[in-house]
Amino acid sequence: MPTMQAYETAVRRKAFRRALRLDAEPDTGDLLLYLQRHEQSVNNPNESSLP
Repeated sequence: MPTMQAYETAVRRKAFRRALRLDAEPDTGDLLLYLQRHEQSVNNPNESSLP
């Protein structure tokens, strides 16, 4: 599973744009939300943050 640290590194290095061969940075907001929710559920398994 990807980590927040890996996500932040990829954004900083513009890796998503290069990997997808785009002219501009893609919107990674949904991915960020997913990773935040996943990280929260791993850290607090008894609390569900997903609808």
